[in-house]
Amino acid sequence: MICSEKYSVDMAIPEVINIREISEKHPVILFDGDCKFCNFWVQFVLKRDKKNQFYFTSLQSEVGKSLVFSLDKKIQDTDSIIVVHKEKIFLLSDAIYEILKVLNHPVRYLWFISPKFLRNRIYRWIARNRHRLIWWQTECVVPDEEGKKRFLKIY
Repeated sequence: MICSEKYSVDMAIPEVINIREISEKHPVILFDGDCKFCNFWVQFVLKRDKKNQFYFTSLQSEVGKSLVFSLDKKIQDTDSIIVVHKEKIFLLSDAIYEILKVLNHPVRYLWFISPKFLRNRIYRWIARNRHRLIWWQTECVVPDEEGKKRFLKIY
C-alpha cells in the first residue's frame, strides 16, 4: 500500500517470471543496484531471512526494468525501494516496514510510535543523500549460492 492507495500488480513481464505467482508467496524487493545503502539493505535481509522468503532484483536489471515499467506511472518515477507482496506495492517507509514485518524483526514495532509523514520524511532524506553516506560498506558483497537463487533473472 502506498499512501493508503492500493495498486494492482497486473504486470506484463516475461512469461518465465510470473510476479503474481512469486509475490503471492514471497515478497519481491526491487532495489537500486548502484546504491551502496540499498545493497546494505539487501545484505541485511539476506542475513536475517532464514526461511528464504524474499526474492530480489535490481531496478537496473532487465527484470527490474520490466517490473517497474508495468507498474503504475506514479511508481515508475520513484527512487524508493519497492516491495511487491500479495498483490500490494509498498514504497518508502512502508517498504521497510513490510520487510521488517516479514522478517519478524523487533524494530518493526517502532513504526507504530512514529507518524507516517515523519517516517517518510526521514526516508526521503536518506534516499536523497544515500550516495553521500560514507559509513556504509564500500563494496558489493556477492551472495552465496543459496542467496543467488533468490535474485530474479531472465533465462
